Amino acid sequence: MSNSIAIFIVAVAIMINIKDYSPVFAGPLSELILFTGKSGRYFQIYSVRPDGRDLTKVLKIRRDCREPSLCPLDNKIVFSMLEDGNWNIYKTDISGSFLQRLTNSRSSDRHPVWSNDGKYIAFETNRWGISEIARMDSEGNTIERLTHGSANSLFPAWSPDGHSLAYVSYKLGTPNIFLLNLENMSTRLLTKKYKACVTPHWSPDNKNIVFQGRSYFGKFIATTSLDRKITIYQNTSNASYPTWSPDGEKVLFSDECKNKFSLKIIELSSGNISDFSVVLPCKAYDLVWQYKKRVWL
Repeated sequence: MSNSIAIFIVAVAIMINIKDYSPVFAGPLSELILFTGKSGRYFQIYSVRPDGRDLTKVLKIRRDCREPSLCPLDNKIVFSMLEDGNWNIYKTDISGSFLQRLTNSRSSDRHPVWSNDGKYIAFETNRWGISEIARMDSEGNTIERLTHGSANSLFPAWSPDGHSLAYVSYKLGTPNIFLLNLENMSTRLLTKKYKACVTPHWSPDNKNIVFQGRSYFGKFIATTSLDRKITIYQNTSNASYPTWSPDGEKVLFSDECKNKFSLKIIELSSGNISDFSVVLPCKAYDLVWQYKKRVWL
């Protein structure tokens, strides 16, 4: 065999080897599921790929960490942490490579959520007495009060177009979902008929909100359009923490049955419910399923 032929064969073998073991890219924008769980003493933040792979604890901190939100622009996560009896808001990234404190007060600051452009973080705080909705810039500066109610306002959810915030208020005596127009600061009611309307999440097309509700018949997962058309999904009486899929076609939620925990998914076109691919180490709280700017290997 000539040297040139031998070199050619070796080169082809190397190319095949590189091809077989080179990274497979999912594109510049992929997806990530974040949730909190308590498998030991503390609540911790986990991340997992939608196909069930790479279940990872984002941070290993000996304090309760809750309510993560992923920035779609730079892979930063904001979340709340319990310290000395108070909740404050922190920032990290999807690999947990740093920890930055954003709020530092004796109040309770919770449920942070990024705006879609990454410029602002909305959150709930009781620094003015009752719980109100506020926003700050991405570095924790210029805190601005957004609601001025006579009852607690909780669970802010930023609309994809950035013009509105959904939140839960007790101003009618029971928790209901309201919309805050950030351009003129007006509010309007979405869910007067149902109680315990908690953890609202927007659909990616900005047209609907999913939430956990309660009526005289028990708990359920439901969606409401902005014109108050509500759809209730059957067999979700043990469900909690619903969140939209990034394609807008599914709702993911945490389910519990006889002390066994799982993730389930609703196909919105049919209403069918099925098991999700992720096997959980514990019950999932604070679910979010978001785009992330990351290339998977």
